[in-house]
Amino acid sequence: QSRLNLVLEHFVQNQAYDGVIFLAHSQGSVIVYDYLRDNGPNYTRLGDAAPALLTFGSPLGSIYQKYFHEYAAAKPVPIGIASKLKCWINLFRVDDYIGGRIQPPPGLRVDNHVMGLGGHTGYWTEPDVAEALDAILTGKVADATKPPPLPPPPMTPSAPYAVRAMRRA
Repeated sequence: QSRLNLVLEHFVQNQAYDGVIFLAHSQGSVIVYDYLRDNGPNYTRLGDAAPALLTFGSPLGSIYQKYFHEYAAAKPVPIGIASKLKCWINLFRVDDYIGGRIQPPPGLRVDNHVMGLGGHTGYWTEPDVAEALDAILTGKVADATKPPPLPPPPMTPSAPYAVRAMRRA
């Protein structure tokens, strides 16, 4: 995190940005997540910039949420993340042995997108990464602090049909 802090001080604190996009692959996604979690609602190193997060090949869901209790999805959203995070898009490949789906804690939205074959490396050259970054830059993303909409209720037969079906049986 010390290297991340130096970069943020140099680029963000000395400029007037309204947003910062973190692109993080593999273990880098854990470093950024920890930074956002641990630095509270003020993010002094970010100034007034609202952070957005684009992760790919992230072990947060496939490894960290399973084996490290502080990353468990059942825990409340860390205040550092819930307070200012603009959006979070997570990309992973079907055959990535490290990266995978991230189950967000209640109150946080992670838009998980599965990609085709390709393993754990080479994400940086994928069109899907460029498209996700473009969606963040153009504001075509869902707010990370608003959970996804609930799925529609299952279709059930109307009451008269259900009564008739029961009489025939």
